[in-house]
Amino acid sequence: NEEILTVIKGIYPVLIRIYKEYFAWENKRVDKINLLKAKSEEGFWAFLRDFEIYPGMITKTLGNSLWSQILDPENNDIRGNLFDNDSWLKTKDAGILFKFTKFCQILVKIAFLSNKQPSQENKNLKKISQVQQFISFLERLEFSRGMAKFAKQGQRFIPKQILEKVFFY
Repeated sequence: NEEILTVIKGIYPVLIRIYKEYFAWENKRVDKINLLKAKSEEGFWAFLRDFEIYPGMITKTLGNSLWSQILDPENNDIRGNLFDNDSWLKTKDAGILFKFTKFCQILVKIAFLSNKQPSQENKNLKKISQVQQFISFLERLEFSRGMAKFAKQGQRFIPKQILEKVFFY
């Protein structure tokens, strides 16, 4: 969905800061890939906890499954043509193993999965578009305790011009 990519481009500065905070070692030269994998997985879980994604939106089993899928080069379930080409990035893709584009992919996947979990509220809503699901997910992140480190006081994580393009019914 091109609209999702537009949203990601709009919040790129905040997303890259979050990525660099939780996966700082991904941008350093590493001799042992297993050490990098373990540190990045630790950063992944710290991110999920700080941004109240785990346990609030997804289960530990689902988190482990997503982590395994995103690192498996043979797995096409989590990849999509949206991120197959990293030309949308302003610079070279950050990271070695868990690259910035993979971070964005996993955010999109979590957004869709967290909106599919059954709840009375979701049963009463009309089917919402993928970009609306993603924006809704980002709004939940915006009010998490993890975002306090990255958003300036009084500044919205999702710029107003992006919110104006998405209509909720």
